[in-house]
Amino acid sequence: MKKLAFILICISSFSFGQSIEITPVSSLNSPASIIKKSGLGFEHSGDNGAVRVGTYASNVDAFIQTHSNHPLKFATNNRFQQLIINTDGKVGIMGGIPDYWLDVRGRARIMHGNGETAGIWYNKSNNEEGAFAGMYNNDIFGLFGMGTVSNWKFGFDMVNNKMGIGMMTPKHPLTFANTVGDKISLWGGSNADTDNHYGIGIQVAALQLYVPDASTNILFGTGRSSAFTERVRITGAGNVGIGTDNPQDKLDVSGNIRSSSLAGANIGYLGSDNNGTIMKMAPVAFSVKNFGGESLTVPGSGFTTIPFGTEEYDYGSFYSTTDNNFTAPRNGIYHFDAVVGWKATTSTTGQYSLYMYLNGSLHTTVREKIFANTQTTMNLSIDIKMNAGQKVHLVVAQNSGADQHILLTAYDTRFSGHFVMPF
Repeated sequence: MKKLAFILICISSFSFGQSIEITPVSSLNSPASIIKKSGLGFEHSGDNGAVRVGTYASNVDAFIQTHSNHPLKFATNNRFQQLIINTDGKVGIMGGIPDYWLDVRGRARIMHGNGETAGIWYNKSNNEEGAFAGMYNNDIFGLFGMGTVSNWKFGFDMVNNKMGIGMMTPKHPLTFANTVGDKISLWGGSNADTDNHYGIGIQVAALQLYVPDASTNILFGTGRSSAFTERVRITGAGNVGIGTDNPQDKLDVSGNIRSSSLAGANIGYLGSDNNGTIMKMAPVAFSVKNFGGESLTVPGSGFTTIPFGTEEYDYGSFYSTTDNNFTAPRNGIYHFDAVVGWKATTSTTGQYSLYMYLNGSLHTTVREKIFANTQTTMNLSIDIKMNAGQKVHLVVAQNSGADQHILLTAYDTRFSGHFVMPF
């Protein structure tokens, strides 16, 4: 009976021109049936034939396809859709009709394999390879560019939360390649790489923060961009303003200035050295005199140094009441004032002389004629250029032919001086 049915199928197939061969075999790796035909093969349709699915094969291609204008769907668990190929060729995974060439609902994964790291290539408009996004190694995700030089361009260290631009092993949260030039353009650098702009750059041994031109400024402050309180301004012309938004000089400060090097109990003032270094300079000033009604005898010949026993003040301790010399602590211009009072005398001839000696040599002389029965006051006021270590002191003399006397009271004879300016 089985032989008869098989013969009838073969006769029927041959008579109607159908090339169907059913050859039962027992091998697991051999097909149970074969359709030898180029074109449509099996077809399955609904009751009304509107939706049809089947196979197609030729000598070079083979397809599972819909024979009607409907999407091809793949499902598991009795029509639970897993994948769909729409009539326009767009593919959807775990979703409805796809809007893009590949729509995936949920997360997708690309795996490492065949010695290649996981990633995706993106083509240029001419369909040549343009860029690759994927794993650089087990820790770093990167972007590879097919530019003038094909190389890795960006590296994201996913373990240590670091990003590299132009390098793939960043050691800091944001790391740039070790090359000089512009690093960041914040505004104005979108047209050409030669545009002046607001940005940050690097040159040899120099960090650059710059603005496009001399009419623009760099501001430092608090708050945020839309609610900003300016504290410091650097103009494009190079002026710095602190507390002012319109600095008129290289440094323009509105408010007090404090320097820790100027702090302390000692009074000081600002000065500069030959290199232009501004520094705290200790005050240099003295005033000396004598107390009481004593007088100093000045013989009719020779020179007599005026002694001063009391210091009203001596800032820096540069006057010595031991040798009655003032010693210059630094190079500069010094101003001195001296007052000498002579007691009245019966002499009618000669003159009084007041000398200032600089480092042992006569520098300045003041003379007054001697008048009988008259108290004489001599004044000396002078600026002297002195080098550090040089000394000045006062000497008096008279040539009346008899002893004369100068008054050593506090208001009649005194000597003072102070530092004016360095040189």
